[in-house]
Amino acid sequence: MTKEKIYQLAYYSLTTFTVLLFLIIGLYIQSSVIVYTGKLPCADCDGVQTTLTLQGNQTYELHSLYIDKGDPFTEKGTWRKEEKNKMEVYALTSQSHVMAYYKISDNSTITLLNMHANPIKSPFNMTLKKE
Repeated sequence: MTKEKIYQLAYYSLTTFTVLLFLIIGLYIQSSVIVYTGKLPCADCDGVQTTLTLQGNQTYELHSLYIDKGDPFTEKGTWRKEEKNKMEVYALTSQSHVMAYYKISDNSTITLLNMHANPIKSPFNMTLKKE
């Protein structure tokens, strides 16, 4: 086998390995899911039982149940991690183009922010915990 053939074979092997590696990483990222749950405040009920599921493909589902007030509902959209007002946040964009922000407080807690991505001044719990 000539030197040129050996180099060509090594190049194709490396290219194939790189493509497979990217496919595996892509599948891992798409399959990763982060779930946060908690009870957020409600003006006219006992609270909103909330579950936020962030999918690895940058989509989310927000399940909300107003305690003692009817049926649960689900909002869907896309999310991204970004810096806003000097905080690392999850920026959620619903299918109806409404923005919501959650500050990433630590590895296991996120905190709901207002529509301008600023902290909400409230004596009530505004956090969700990672499951």
